Amino acid sequence: MKIAIISDIHDNIHKLQKCLEICKRENVEKILCLGDVANKDSLLYLANNFSNNIFLVRGNACSYSESLVKSLDNIKYFDKIGEVIIDNLKIGIVHQAYKIDMLKKAYGDNFDFIFYGHTHKPWIEKKDTSYLANPGNLTGDFYSSSFAILDTKIQKIELKIINN
Repeated sequence: MKIAIISDIHDNIHKLQKCLEICKRENVEKILCLGDVANKDSLLYLANNFSNNIFLVRGNACSYSESLVKSLDNIKYFDKIGEVIIDNLKIGIVHQAYKIDMLKKAYGDNFDFIFYGHTHKPWIEKKDTSYLANPGNLTGDFYSSSFAILDTKIQKIELKIINN
């Protein structure tokens, strides 16, 4: 299964649209959103233009209401930290890397992947038994506009750069 990992949209609907077009071409079945969608219009655009499951943690720049996000059928909302099991992979999601300790205290240490955002810088490293990865940012601030796709069958992460 292919899963898109996105972060730091910051209301850039144009880049979100481009991301979702790539997701459609790549047959992405789920999205992990690591926060900073920003306002309710961006959240609704994401929910209305990707009909499958979206797993979402809140970022520090999000201004939508919790009641709105909880009313969207295809979004599973976790607030600050979340654990998702997909194809027998234990995946942790947070917005800021410093919350990884909170994630591990809540769900244990044995993650296959932990994804975080916030820094806007694409990054991947193996730490102990987990891969820690940041898909970059959709908005294109500080670094190129990017997101990642995880192929759960081969456990490979591929960075996607969005031009224009």
